[in-house]
Order: sequence, then structure tokens, then C-alpha cells
Amino acid sequence: AGNSASKLWDDNGNWSPDGNPDGLDVFIGNLANAANDRTLVDRFYSIDSLTITNGADVVNSTTNGVSDDFELIVNGATTVSGNGSSIIIYGGNSDGLDTNTLTINSGGTIIVNSTTNAGTAVVEVDSGLFAINSGGTLTGTGRIDLEDNPGVPTTLLRNDGTITASTSGFFLFTPPAGTLRI
Repeated sequence: AGNSASKLWDDNGNWSPDGNPDGLDVFIGNLANAANDRTLVDRFYSIDSLTITNGADVVNSTTNGVSDDFELIVNGATTVSGNGSSIIIYGGNSDGLDTNTLTINSGGTIIVNSTTNAGTAVVEVDSGLFAINSGGTLTGTGRIDLEDNPGVPTTLLRNDGTITASTSGFFLFTPPAGTLRI
């Protein structure tokens, strides 16, 4: 089971055991035959958690954002760890990634890419911490929405890694094109 040549999420043969990932805890890169794989989200999905390791990638488009992008909802934790592991979010009409918490560990990267005509790439963290740990990277052009409203002073973004806007700098308010907005 798993390791179908297509790398599309909707291909049941890509999962171990064979099936559909909706409503499940999803691990990408944890099996030897999935290390360094680039998987393509090819429709709307709602999963329980997402863990990416061993150089694997999750991309919310099958066309590098040229003609499609899809929303991935994670109703729990999202974690990206290990050299070359990444989530790539292209811009569109909805959030590309909507998760409760987001952790980028050493070697992991979140890339937001608003350079296509589809719109602004959006990552939304709904109910907890967005942690960029030592060696983790957030990069690109797009918007990070921290949605939690705890009512008392609470850390929603902790950066011990690297945040890089791809062109004109880093802004906390309405950005010009080519910036990262948090």
C-alpha cells in the first residue's frame, strides 16, 4: 500500500493502508518509500493532524499555483520536521492551510507563494501557537493569520528560526506586493 506514482492525495493507492485521508491523522515521509516525496493536494481536505518528515513536501496545488489551489484543513496539530521537508501554499480564494497549531522544526520549511495570478497565499493558525523552532523557516510572499483570541496576553507566534519575506521586506500591516504579512 502507498507509493502510487501519481503523488496525488486523491489517489487511494498513495496511502498506507489504501484509502482516503479525510478525517485521519496524516503522516507524510514516515515510510521509507515516501522519503523525499512531493505530494499534491488535489481537492479540499479536512484531516485530524499532519506530520511531514524525511524531506517530504505537501503542496496545495497540482499546477504550482498556475490554475488550481486547494484548502487543507487540519483540525489539530501540523508539524514539519527534517531537512527538505516543507509545506508549499499557493494563493487563491481560500486559506491554503488552515490548522489549529503549526510547528516548524529544524530543517522544515513553510513556503507561501503569492506570485501567481491566483491571489494571496494564506496560512491560518486557528487556536494556538505558531512555533518556528531553531533551524525552522517561514519564507515567501503571503499572509499568516493568527486567529486565536485567548482573552489574556498569550504568545501566538514564537520565532527561534528564520522568517524571510521574499522581496520588499517584512511588514505587520497592509503589505505592498511581494511581502509577508503576519
